[in-house]
Amino acid sequence: MEEGADPRKQQLIGRVLTSDPVEASALEKTLAAKQGNNTLQITWTHTGDGLTHEFVVCGSNAPMCAPK
Repeated sequence: MEEGADPRKQQLIGRVLTSDPVEASALEKTLAAKQGNNTLQITWTHTGDGLTHEFVVCGSNAPMCAPK
């Protein structure tokens, strides 16, 4: 982590690739993230073929995940 960086404003970006199609809602239940005692928001994007699933875990104050 960059010195002085606020972990509450950071993001973790990831991708899950499957060899067989997976239902989006079932896969989403397999990932959870916490920062201290706070559960973090996870935003998902899924391809129509059910093989590629991208996610972003946002720190508690990350601007990209702020409620609109």
